[in-house]
Amino acid sequence: MSHSSNIRQAVRFTLAAAAFASAYTVPATAQTELEEVVVTGSRIARADYDAASPVITLDSDTFKMSGEAQLETVLNSMPQLVPSITSTSNNPSNGGQANVDLRGLGTTRTLVLLDGSRLTPSNLTGVVDLNTIPSALIQNIEILTGGASSVYGSDAVAGVVNVRLKQDFEGVQINTQYGITDKSDGQSLLVEGLIGGNFAEDRGNAVLSLSYDTRDEVLAGARKFGEVSRGAQLQPLGSGTVPDGRIDWGTNAPSQAALDAVFGAYGAAPGQVPPASAIGFNTDGTLFAFGRGTTAQPVINYRGNVNDPGFNPLSYSYNFGPVNYLQLPLTRRQIAGFATYDIVPDVAEMYTRIMYTTYNSDQQLASTPVTCGGTLQGCAMPITNPLIPAALQTLIASRPTPGAALPASAFSRRFIESGPRVSYNDYDVPQGLVGFRGDFTNGWNWDVFG
Repeated sequence: MSHSSNIRQAVRFTLAAAAFASAYTVPATAQTELEEVVVTGSRIARADYDAASPVITLDSDTFKMSGEAQLETVLNSMPQLVPSITSTSNNPSNGGQANVDLRGLGTTRTLVLLDGSRLTPSNLTGVVDLNTIPSALIQNIEILTGGASSVYGSDAVAGVVNVRLKQDFEGVQINTQYGITDKSDGQSLLVEGLIGGNFAEDRGNAVLSLSYDTRDEVLAGARKFGEVSRGAQLQPLGSGTVPDGRIDWGTNAPSQAALDAVFGAYGAAPGQVPPASAIGFNTDGTLFAFGRGTTAQPVINYRGNVNDPGFNPLSYSYNFGPVNYLQLPLTRRQIAGFATYDIVPDVAEMYTRIMYTTYNSDQQLASTPVTCGGTLQGCAMPITNPLIPAALQTLIASRPTPGAALPASAFSRRFIESGPRVSYNDYDVPQGLVGFRGDFTNGWNWDVFG
């Protein structure tokens, strides 16, 4: 009964409050129609998210605040893009070019446009090099991640990156930027300038852009995380082709007795160096075993630099990482001119762009590995050669077929005496475009260019 009474009291109170509110409501005496309401705030939905296909827009301030001179560095920070082979990729590399890869579907499935039109491809796959786009003129970048292939074809399966340039620029703008790492290396410098203005009673506009930027190299060995080549388990693991020289016996391997006799003299226990082990050469003429990656079969009798941070006492390999470029050097110069002219105001417009980019970006890898019968032909040595050390002669003679030649790929060596492998990549990229565009009265537009 008390529960029912409480309900009745709540209903009565509600009805009384409603009657009191209606009795004191001020009647509307007039209605005013608002033509426009402007609301500012940080949570207003953008048109990007209301489009039929998702579009993300990056404005020019994003690039200014990033402190980066290269376009792809900023783009690769976006969640829609997967860092591709860029101008900082040493191995693998595409010669210092910078590409963009939407959703990890590949650079050949990501279309790059400039003001809605295609750019000159930078290689045989049709991919555009972002180094050829004048960064000083960028107004914003639109990233379309869905539905683009129905308009642009199969090279836009992943989406479209459309770079929009500043329109009707007037005045002079100069931008300089300098950067250096906290290790006092990898210096970068960017100098760019814009000059533009209207002509023909403001019916036309012309803009000239000049830029120069340079970036110093950084070796992987200059960073703690790059001074050692590592394997999947983060253990030191470099290349099996070493400066000391290496023999892989194949199926015609030495006997276990001969291996025990040779390496027993170096302190190895019987069976620690099995027939499948690769054999290397110390500078004093003695042999060493590469090791099989276990404590039962470690590296035996290696007399080289065991203090190298990449030395693994269980499995010897060449630590190639430190001499590789972590950041590629780059020097780029660019000049670009853009112009528009209203042939018939608000009906037809002529536009043109001319760009010329010249830049070079080098790569550096560890010195050349050579394999007999592979990289180098005809390097076989007769097993009767008197320069073959006595310990090696003992192993050769113990094989099931002692007189047989070693396999073509048995001997390999890395020639560090020749220095690292350096590739010099120079590019000269001219591009030009002339077009006409306009609008029809019914909302359609047209654009013809070549």
